[in-house]
Amino acid sequence: MRYLLIAALIVLAAGMARAEPRVVVLPFDAMVDSVYIFMGEKQSVIDYRSSLQQMITSELLKYTEIWVVEYADLIEYIKTKNIKPDLWNDPKLASRIAADLEADYAIIGTYGEFTREIRVDGRVVVAASGDVPQGNTVTSVVGIWDDLPTAAIQVANQIVPIVTASGRLRPTSKGVLFPEGDLSAYDPVRTSPESSARLVVWVNAPAPIISTSTSDSFKRCDRIDVMNIPAEKMRTQSCKVAVIKAGKIDLRIEHRGYLPYVETLDLAAGKAYRLEVDLKKVETLPR
Repeated sequence: MRYLLIAALIVLAAGMARAEPRVVVLPFDAMVDSVYIFMGEKQSVIDYRSSLQQMITSELLKYTEIWVVEYADLIEYIKTKNIKPDLWNDPKLASRIAADLEADYAIIGTYGEFTREIRVDGRVVVAASGDVPQGNTVTSVVGIWDDLPTAAIQVANQIVPIVTASGRLRPTSKGVLFPEGDLSAYDPVRTSPESSARLVVWVNAPAPIISTSTSDSFKRCDRIDVMNIPAEKMRTQSCKVAVIKAGKIDLRIEHRGYLPYVETLDLAAGKAYRLEVDLKKVETLPR
């Protein structure tokens, strides 16, 4: 029993430590309406959305260089979140879904039937930003609907080098540092050492834990730091301040249910700063 437990822990650790970029394939949208006119007659467009999505997912699963979100896990997520968009081909929506599923990239796209060809166009969305960088597009053109598996293979073959070239780009919490003038403006009686700097930290979470490499102690912000701040922001965010030794410091902000924020700050002596941090929520699926 002990050996089985050890083996299970090894497998779990290996899965958590995966270095491969993680990809999720969303449904592809039809380029044209569900009904169109051909030679004066109404023709229905066959809905290949789910089939194409599953084919591309299956092809990507054959590659060991990437880690693919299983189709069943995505469907469970969509049902749990009750996601019913008019169009799936939306980078911002794809970014949110990918981030919730801890994926680095989302694959979105369209398919369409034309006079002599079936065309599939895909885009590789960076989950951390919601962007589709130049070159993150793929295309496949086949003759008939029976060739759709071939199109899926061609699309997958183009996706893999794009993803592996960029590597892992996991969603992270973000922060922006703003200069706030001189420290003396906040310390008129000059009680702070000349070699120190003042740092105010605004966090979009109620009870963050802030730690630094210099073991600084943060307290609730002074009145001057929260003047003219809307009441709604005060209820949903946290403001903390500390006078710390100037120079480079490693700062880490943690909060239960959020991805941590980690940064190295370089603060000048005698100056004041404001750091605004946007912690990203961690989504978990019920099992």
